[in-house]
Amino acid sequence: MQQITSKRQIEVRSFITMAVIILTVAASGFIYLYQVVLEDIKTNLSDHVQSQARLMEAVAKLDAFYQSDGVSGKARAATLSQIKESFRKYAGLGRTGELILAVQDQDQIVFLLPARKLEFKRPRSIAIDASLAEPMRLALSGNSGVIDGLDYKGDRVLAAYQYLPFLEMGRVAKIDMSEVKPPFIKQALITGLIAILGVLLGLNFNSRLDSPMVEKVYRTNDLADEATRTQSDLLAT
Repeated sequence: MQQITSKRQIEVRSFITMAVIILTVAASGFIYLYQVVLEDIKTNLSDHVQSQARLMEAVAKLDAFYQSDGVSGKARAATLSQIKESFRKYAGLGRTGELILAVQDQDQIVFLLPARKLEFKRPRSIAIDASLAEPMRLALSGNSGVIDGLDYKGDRVLAAYQYLPFLEMGRVAKIDMSEVKPPFIKQALITGLIAILGVLLGLNFNSRLDSPMVEKVYRTNDLADEATRTQSDLLAT
């Protein structure tokens, strides 16, 4: 009689099957959750920068109406002074979040506010065609949206950007991807360990439940083999 699959092979195949199913379900759920949270962060950043942009434009128009006195740049300076004061040492948007305001001066991006990453010093100017400060470049080109790109330091960030046409400035609200990803990586590892533990417990339970039936199959197979050998011996004589 043909050799049937060994008990060890059955256990290994059961483990692999259960592991694939459980890990696939866990990974799918984790990826979906990550996308949902990421979209929520994008929405919050976008709402944040848009609401600030509207407020700053409103203040700028008010200053232009009441404080110009025919002096060039006075209203703009007054608006910028108010913005700097309101965002002085801003500590929102998590551990690495920043609010950036900049203008384009010829071929340079000139930052107007102190940066949290630089201990509240202003970032140095960056060439408009450089690979850095990608969200701000997009804002100063008259666009708005959300992007995963490099900031003025070369760190990868998730950033919402908005152009302020009245002030001719770009506004960016951003947070480092290094702050966004680690909690999910940690959770993925924990989920993976729990999934493996679930597989082992399930395999143990399955083994206990099926063991009597498997043993009966093996005994039946052994008896069949023995009967075959006996019949062969009788026919041989």
